[in-house]
Formats: sequence, C-alpha cells, structure tokens
Amino acid sequence: MVDTSVFAKFFLDEEGSGLAAGVLDAFESGECQLAAPDLLFMEFVNVLWAHAARGRLSVDDAREILEDAAALLKLVEVVPAAGFAEETLVRSIEQNHPAYDVAFLILAELLDAHVITADLKFARRVHDPRIIPLRDLA
Repeated sequence: MVDTSVFAKFFLDEEGSGLAAGVLDAFESGECQLAAPDLLFMEFVNVLWAHAARGRLSVDDAREILEDAAALLKLVEVVPAAGFAEETLVRSIEQNHPAYDVAFLILAELLDAHVITADLKFARRVHDPRIIPLRDLA
C-alpha cells in the first residue's frame, strides 16, 4: 500500500518522486499490489488544490493529472473506510495522530500489508513496523 503522500509523487515532481516511480513500476509489472482506503482520492484532490493555490499547477494541468490519477485508481483495490472507521477513531485518539493517516495503517493491518509513506511525521509518531518510510526504499 501507499498513502496519499506517495500516491501524489506518482504524478507530481517532488522530492522522492523517483523512489515513488520505483513503487509504481513494481505495481505495473505485477511485483506488488496496491490498496487504499477510499479517502485517498479526495486527499489527492486536496494535494492538487494546494499545488494550484500556490501557483505550482494550472487548473488545466491539475485536471489532467486528476484524470491520470483516476485511471490508475481503477487498478487499485479501494476499500471503504467506513468499515474500519471506529478502529481508526480509537487508534487516532490513542496515538494522537490524524485519522486520515491512521486509516492507512488500519487497512494495512486488515490486509496484512505494509504502508509506504513519505510523511516522516506519521512514520515517527506512529511507531509500527508496517509503516515504511519512502526514503528507506533508496
């Protein structure tokens, strides 16, 4: 699994995009599978909004990237987060970390998978062996 911080790097030229491209290549070649809670796409829309608001993307570029992301998402196992919302809430409170990040970890646990993240704050605060920082794939 990848979280939104890595998914965004599939489409945007950011620090770590090369490492994220390696993950995407592994997925496209069938070496790994990708899954995500259904909130991933709206989080990604928010990332595009932030880039456009800062003048890093035009509206047309953001729309084109969104179309490409939607096409990729059709190949990803998307799991409704409502099915594990209560566990996400409890763990978020216990770990004092935002629910949208913890939802990826809960799903990784349910699928017996790992979650790759570029969010070092998430990786540091929520100490869990299922969380793999993207930079560790270098």
